[in-house]
Amino acid sequence: ALLVMDDILQTIKQEITLDCDEGSRLSRVWEYVALAQQKLYTRNGISDEASVDDDMKSYLWPSIVRMQNMLFVNGDTTIYNSADPATKESQEFITLSFAQVEALYPDLIVRASQPTINKMLFGREEGIERVLNSPVATKYLMCLSRARRAGVTQMRLTKIYNIDARSTFHYIKILDQFGLVLRFPTYENGSNTNLLVLRRFVDKKEDNEQAATASHETTNEADQGTDFADTRLLVHARLRETMMSILQASETGYMVETDLFTELKLDVWNNKHLKHFHRMMRYLNVQGYVETVLIQVPNIKSKNQQPGSDDSA
Repeated sequence: ALLVMDDILQTIKQEITLDCDEGSRLSRVWEYVALAQQKLYTRNGISDEASVDDDMKSYLWPSIVRMQNMLFVNGDTTIYNSADPATKESQEFITLSFAQVEALYPDLIVRASQPTINKMLFGREEGIERVLNSPVATKYLMCLSRARRAGVTQMRLTKIYNIDARSTFHYIKILDQFGLVLRFPTYENGSNTNLLVLRRFVDKKEDNEQAATASHETTNEADQGTDFADTRLLVHARLRETMMSILQASETGYMVETDLFTELKLDVWNNKHLKHFHRMMRYLNVQGYVETVLIQVPNIKSKNQQPGSDDSA
């Protein structure tokens, strides 16, 4: 039971910290409890769906209040700071039941301390001075943290903070310089852009394992949600592995481009697929995963080649 409680509290604290300066409303805290519970169910082969009722909230609340390096804020007022529990207000707060807290502070926000946020984002409590000295770069970093694995497109960031595209490129370059973000080429609203994701969310093995189920389709920003953003990220993360497998399975180690399209289940006559594919190919080429060359192969014909057309390998 103690190990289960520790796992739940660890997940809650991590997720609250990833919400950065905005913190988490109580409703979101309970979502994190359900997330932790679901992880435990999955780990132990339990097929039940996690749920958090009032009894569980009342049971967990005293432990949540006592989590280290957490602040409980109502409006502009810090009601309780776990780093300074000796104040009269703090001592009164920790004696309240969850029902009382919910009634007295309906807009309560739980937020991690700044050193805790820094350690989560940068790996050290003092953070990285070059980034922290740039308020906009810090805002971008925290926005990407709140987005989790879904990420945010570079185009979307410029709209959220009303900052021109050139400046956004500069601030993203600062984050990229310290290895904090990864950029994945994508296509949105008729334009090329990048999907930006914190590196910590991409380096996990389970992210790549889920990539096999991703679709190659893209969509408009109006339809964008977690599933869409995850799809763009996962397709890109999985693409090099899929391409390598296809190329290695070929007799010569290379393929005509249109055949590779077919093997990847893309439509060679779809301009959106074509544009997205070539942009991702350029990225993989720069990273050294593939090499694209133009050669004369008169005896090799593409399966999809139209009469009178030429193809490159």
